[in-house]
Amino acid sequence: MTEFTYRPDIDGLRAIAVILVLLFHSGLGFSGGFVGVDVFFVISGYLITGLILKEQKLGCFTFSSFWLRRIRRIMPASTFVVLATLGTGFFVLLPDDYAELSRSTVAQQLMLSNIFFWRNTGYFAGAAEMKPLLHTWSLAVEEQFYIGYPFLLIFLCRYERKVIFICLLILTFGSFVASACGLHNNPSATFFLLPTRAWELLLGGLVFLAQGSLQPQDWKAGLISILGLAGIVFAAYFFTANTPFPGRNALAPCLGTACLILANTSKLTWIGRLLASKAVVFVGLISYSLYLWHWPLLVLMKHMSAGKSLSSTSRLCALAVSLFLATISWHFIETPFRRRMILPRPRNLLIAFAGTVSLLLCASLLIRTANGIPGRFDPQALSYASAKQSRAFINEMTNEQLRDRGPLQFGAIGSSDKCVIWGDSHAMALIPGLDAICKTRGVTGFQATHSATPPLLDFIWKSKYGLNDQSKEFNRSVVDFAITNKVDLVVLAGRWSLYMGDSSFQPCLSETIRMLAAEGVRVAIVLEVASQSGDIPLMLSMSVRRGEDPAKIGVTAEEYLKGHKKLNEMLRGYSSLGISVLDPASVLVDDRDIWRAEQEGQAMYRDSNHLSVEGSIRLKPMFEALFDEIELGN
Repeated sequence: MTEFTYRPDIDGLRAIAVILVLLFHSGLGFSGGFVGVDVFFVISGYLITGLILKEQKLGCFTFSSFWLRRIRRIMPASTFVVLATLGTGFFVLLPDDYAELSRSTVAQQLMLSNIFFWRNTGYFAGAAEMKPLLHTWSLAVEEQFYIGYPFLLIFLCRYERKVIFICLLILTFGSFVASACGLHNNPSATFFLLPTRAWELLLGGLVFLAQGSLQPQDWKAGLISILGLAGIVFAAYFFTANTPFPGRNALAPCLGTACLILANTSKLTWIGRLLASKAVVFVGLISYSLYLWHWPLLVLMKHMSAGKSLSSTSRLCALAVSLFLATISWHFIETPFRRRMILPRPRNLLIAFAGTVSLLLCASLLIRTANGIPGRFDPQALSYASAKQSRAFINEMTNEQLRDRGPLQFGAIGSSDKCVIWGDSHAMALIPGLDAICKTRGVTGFQATHSATPPLLDFIWKSKYGLNDQSKEFNRSVVDFAITNKVDLVVLAGRWSLYMGDSSFQPCLSETIRMLAAEGVRVAIVLEVASQSGDIPLMLSMSVRRGEDPAKIGVTAEEYLKGHKKLNEMLRGYSSLGISVLDPASVLVDDRDIWRAEQEGQAMYRDSNHLSVEGSIRLKPMFEALFDEIELGN
């Protein structure tokens, strides 16, 4: 079996991985730079396999020494970054955000970050880019892998290398199949959880086992290196956040990493020599600290800018500060702990480790118990922030629910007068106002909604949050329900600007309206509300803290029309067919022609583009005028 020795080219490969991740997270290039994490996974699998097999061969492997080394390698830097993030969050984060940071800190300390973010990251769980410890999910995957993998490998070591290879190959294939299939059934779990990510780490183990048998000639090694680097760069450049991942799309960066490691095993290719150069190796050496620091810095800066997009200069500054902190962290924390210059005795290390974990857990639980310590903020700032908390009428209907029990009801339940609101999350945001009018006018309302799923027959919008291919069945069922139950009115609402670029948008909308109108169902279309420049509850809260006037926050009608004029003209064209077209601007735009972010001390939005409950209630006159027009309700 090939001896396990230090390879500077692998540190160089780490540098490539972390640079891709940093550029992706900072929005400075490489829309698929998230594949850098997959490069890390393959490298980790390779190195851990080599380390365990080397020590087993020498007869000095013990599970306790293995895990102590993992603690020395992983915990000191990550604990320091988490402490710094939690401390800074006290001055920056709103109560809800601070409470969530405390929960994610608990998960991180218990090596469960991936499970936490799988359960707490979604369309309505707040923007992922505003969660300071989101990036620790990948550390949890590796930590969980390190718990079970040594047992498996030591057990297999009683057999010859070929048997070990075959067993790991079977496990790798099984995990990959689970990953590929999971993208269709549960993409979030597939992304975050170990069983569907393990194949990437196991692939690294296969590379280590195979490298002794595979020693290509120089020209072949050079070609393999080129292909390997091309696979990583291709994925990093052409993939986007909407690319289904991991699954088969993860093959390009993972196999690319495997090729680069294999091709440079016995002799460095020209690419290997570039990776092994001092400057690149240095970035690789600090890559762990760099990965740890960059994300909290970017996220906390976004919170300080009230959720607005950071300028290129700000993002570059964040990366520069990350590089500085990573260098300090590597020199004064990572290296001394790894070389046993600090707490050399295992007993002292474990005591210190247990103490810091206990400290972080206690601090996090106190923050959580105190609901994020709201006393840090002015009452008006807290009032604005509370707009984020409401989840009224946020219901993700599925085909099964729609088929088994029909749309959810609201308003005056049991009335013979009926209306349906149908659409995506923007439709959900309108329901508080519609519900109030339905109760006043004695109308039963039905809610048929799902995020990123427009109310259009035979229209498919691909999104990790939508129904995707199932939307055809869903939307057909809504129309069938409206016709069968003799619904008086169907209200269509959605983030139309997102869908209108598709060539089938207008034909599908026309067919939807035609089918409903042919059955005597009245149809109303609600125009899209203006999108604000950032997270409104956060912007309003920050304006109070800075002593600024919240009334000045908003989007002008002119700015709104720049992106919606053509769309709104097209939608208004349906009024000639007897379709009612409702414009929220009639209520939400003030006498200065501004879509106000707040009115009378209440936030009109719960994020940058969805109306808050108060914002929706403001639309009551618009819905009342519609009911008067079609003589619906008492």
